[in-house]
Amino acid sequence: MTIAPEHPRHRELERARRDALRPLVDDATQALVAAGPDVTHGPTHALALARSTAEHGDGCGGRASAGIRTAWAYLASGQVEDAFFALECARDALVGY
Repeated sequence: MTIAPEHPRHRELERARRDALRPLVDDATQALVAAGPDVTHGPTHALALARSTAEHGDGCGGRASAGIRTAWAYLASGQVEDAFFALECARDALVGY
């Protein structure tokens, strides 16, 4: 069995998705840092925007989407520091490409 080579159009689409998602993840990370360890309501808008964008594909095999969804779950449970680390994992997945 052979695997079909990736179509160049798909690579450009994935690159565009990563390029669109990178600043949103950075904004969500900065919102978490600015809000501090006890505030969970402030950064939710930035994180929600990143999450909704990532749901349609992140351009890196779902790794950034998983980090964003994990950050969302941590933030919802009040674990701001863990949300920050999950966003860092999402950022690393996006930078790795």
